[in-house]
Amino acid sequence: PCNLPLIFFLLFTLVLPSVCASVPFRTFAVNADGLGDIMKINAVSNIISSIKPHAWVINETKSSSPVLSRLRTNSYKTFESVGIPQNSRRGPSKWGVGMGIQSTFQCQQIPTHDELQGRAIAVDIVIPTTSGRGNTDLVTFWNHITDLCQTAPHSWSFIGDCNLTLDAHESSGADRNGTRRELYNQCLDRARGVDIWTLQGNADVRQFSTFENHAGRSIIDRCSHSNLGVLESSIEGLGRFMYPQKTDKHLFLDFASKVDTKCRQADLQSSPLTDDKDFEHRYLCLTDILGEAASETFQRRQLYRDTQQRKVINPRIRLILRECHRINRLIYATNHNKSINERWVSDYYSSFLHDTPSFLPPPNPPLRELFLLYLKQSRRSLSRLRYQEEKAELKLRSTSSARSRINNVLLGGSVKRLYPWSGFNGPPRALFHSDNSSEIVTDPSQIKAATVQYFQNLYKREDHPLINKPWLETPSVLQIRNSTSTDPFQWPTPMSITDFRMILRKGKGRPAPGLDGWEKWMIKSLNDYSLQLVLDLANYIILKSHFPDVTKTSVLSTLFKRGSPMDLANYRGTCSGVQGRDLISFLAQVESWSNRTKTPIYALRRDQAKGFDRLEPEGFYDAIQAYGLPQSLIDFDRSAQADVP
Repeated sequence: PCNLPLIFFLLFTLVLPSVCASVPFRTFAVNADGLGDIMKINAVSNIISSIKPHAWVINETKSSSPVLSRLRTNSYKTFESVGIPQNSRRGPSKWGVGMGIQSTFQCQQIPTHDELQGRAIAVDIVIPTTSGRGNTDLVTFWNHITDLCQTAPHSWSFIGDCNLTLDAHESSGADRNGTRRELYNQCLDRARGVDIWTLQGNADVRQFSTFENHAGRSIIDRCSHSNLGVLESSIEGLGRFMYPQKTDKHLFLDFASKVDTKCRQADLQSSPLTDDKDFEHRYLCLTDILGEAASETFQRRQLYRDTQQRKVINPRIRLILRECHRINRLIYATNHNKSINERWVSDYYSSFLHDTPSFLPPPNPPLRELFLLYLKQSRRSLSRLRYQEEKAELKLRSTSSARSRINNVLLGGSVKRLYPWSGFNGPPRALFHSDNSSEIVTDPSQIKAATVQYFQNLYKREDHPLINKPWLETPSVLQIRNSTSTDPFQWPTPMSITDFRMILRKGKGRPAPGLDGWEKWMIKSLNDYSLQLVLDLANYIILKSHFPDVTKTSVLSTLFKRGSPMDLANYRGTCSGVQGRDLISFLAQVESWSNRTKTPIYALRRDQAKGFDRLEPEGFYDAIQAYGLPQSLIDFDRSAQADVP
């Protein structure tokens, strides 16, 4: 019975290679014989981090409570069937099995019979493909790709990890992909295609890379398309720029100078903003200029990558490692008849001579061999001592971490840290058809269309009939409106450079940028010449009470909650983009004016952070009319919320 989890999982993985897209589905299995020891948990975590399998299974956890949360497996979705308690309360439980699947796969656990608790786990993994079968042979693979491109009725393009470089500037290590490069070039020649990295001519591993390991950095992800049907293409690496350190403040001056130079070369100031077309032209040009200047000046943030192995170290372990290193040097020097002119060598030899009488076995071997045997046994003793010290250190860290999380909750902090990290799931790979729940949709374009349509219907506002609003004509409201009409609020009012810099000093100093990559701290560091070009965009929005469509581009992200991952009702949609409030903050402008003139104000504020997708904006517009504020404020807000994709 204890082999059932392993047998079940092996039978399960025999089916997976038949649906794998291009690489074999790699698994890792281990019989832990209990997963309560801190050293065993650390060893299993290091193995999983080193080999990075697509799936792993741990048998014989022998615990009646979940234990997989103790492993460092943030990039995996974990499933666990706890063991069955024994008759004795203190003894270990029977069986217990846990499994982890890479977060990039869409999967869900299938319920099993109660008698299989602690013995087996059933997990359904969705790996959508077009043919249902994969092939790892390079020649056959590229022949199939070539046939697909040649039979395309119009244009074609493909993007993916081809594991090859075409130019010496695309790799900082040794070139070992001659065969892959030849097959890739043959595919492009036969299918009449072009590689975008080669077409642009800016592939430099010093500025951007798609792969990095101990041997160096390289650009091995390719993107190509057909010569016919594609008029223009480009490729670039995304990533947020790093804010300079205190010792690198001069980079702000360099950045501002480069932006000024590029803006003068583009002659943007000579083109006035008269319509949305002019706005879009300047906005896109500034986006390119800011990106180019930032790439030449600042460094980009690197995605967090968990180290393969976390070293367990403290002062005592460091001393043990030092002595082990010395013993290894002595063993090497003794075997090769070399001398070591170090003070600690005499200490080891004196200790050896002191222990020799009780150490000599009959018959007496040569002194050199005795010294080597003494060193090896000393090294073995130090290894045992190191193991005990590492175990004690891991226990101390685990206890300290758990105590810290619990104390943080008791002091009023979030309880989120008490739960294991679930990871980011990404977009769904397969969905149930909206009309037929028994049919599964795997085509990416159909999944995108279904997801967009679902959330548009979910957040669609209902059209309400026009109703009378007698509260807008009550005596108290009329009195307020009459009092404000004597000293009307002047809006729209363009901003000056001074006002704009004052607004940039408000709020968060380094908020997350939008899709255009505009960092607030970059705009704040610009000189007056370049900042005036940005200010013209903001004043255009204010004076026109209108947000052009180019500022409304957004991205819909789905966050999986619970239940079946193929049902859109189990996802939460979040929208990110360059929104109107990212470009202009009316409330910050009013607040700055109030502080500068020492004039008290009363403000109407519509909550944009919470509930904006459920609260009707008509109440906000009614309040504006009741207080006698300009109609342009209503137009300003409506333009920011209308026609957002």
